[in-house]
Amino acid sequence: MSAPLPRPPSSRARLLTVMGASVLVITLGSVLMLPIGALTLFRARRLYSGITAILARSVLWIWGIRMAVQHENAKGWPQGQVVYVSNHPCTIDLF
Repeated sequence: MSAPLPRPPSSRARLLTVMGASVLVITLGSVLMLPIGALTLFRARRLYSGITAILARSVLWIWGIRMAVQHENAKGWPQGQVVYVSNHPCTIDLF
């Protein structure tokens, strides 16, 4: 068996840049949410959900992942049972 081919330096640099940007966004978001939580006495759950959604979408955008939300009713939640399927079935994924 031959050894795997090494990645070109540009892909390594991009990977490190994307990883660093993700860590930076998550860290800054967490640092920002702590004083906001303290000011609101940790009772503004809708605000935290909104900020978390923005952070999550930012990380997905950084990695170049597109997200599609499909729903049938006006409220956005299905009326019956649903099954959510990811296109990457690895058990060690973080997201």
